This record gives sequence, C-alpha cells and structure tokens, in this order.
Amino acid sequence: MFIKSSKIYCTITFKSADRNALINYLNKIKLILSYNKNYTYTLTSKPQKKKRFFILRSPHVYKKSLETFEEQIFSNILTIQFDYSSILYSEFLTLMTFIKRNIPLNINITIKLHNNV
Repeated sequence: MFIKSSKIYCTITFKSADRNALINYLNKIKLILSYNKNYTYTLTSKPQKKKRFFILRSPHVYKKSLETFEEQIFSNILTIQFDYSSILYSEFLTLMTFIKRNIPLNINITIKLHNNV
C-alpha cells in the first residue's frame, strides 16, 4: 500500500453544559499545543444546542401544571494536523493520553484520528 500523504489529522470534539469549564480546558490544551511548533491546529465552535424538558408537577393527569427545564450544550471542534514521523507520532499519542486522563467530569470528548493510509 502507498501512503497518499504524510499528514495526519485528528479531530477532537468537546461537548459540555458548563461553558466556563469548557473554555478553561480548551485554553489549557491550546497552551500545551503552542509549545510544540510541529503541530498546526484550528479551533472552531459550533452553535449551542438547547433542549427543553417538560415534567408534570402533579401526580395526576393535570396538564395545566407543567414545569419546564432547559439545558444548553456548548461544543467545540479542535483539529490537529502534523507530518508523519515516528517521534512526532509518539509525542502525539502521549498528548492524547494526557488530554484523555485530565478531562473534567462535565466535559464529553470524542477523538477521531484520520490518516491517509
């Protein structure tokens, strides 16, 4: 098999209901990525999603007494790109384990690795 390109892409999706915790965590990751000049990254924010929940207050079937709750979900996408070499790849894997082990409890994370092999 032939390698189409020597670039490796990784997209990381962050979702949270707490905006301040998400911003603080993304600032920490950007600070870590700024130390290494071999990585190029872009951070994009997606529009927030709002979910509404309606719960009946009474134990019976009275529809007039509804209580509403709203949840806002904030999400950002971090795309990391770097050239393939064994040293950079091992550094990248240690960076991913650091990111995975130091997640706050209220942030969900999804990591997708794209390489053109």
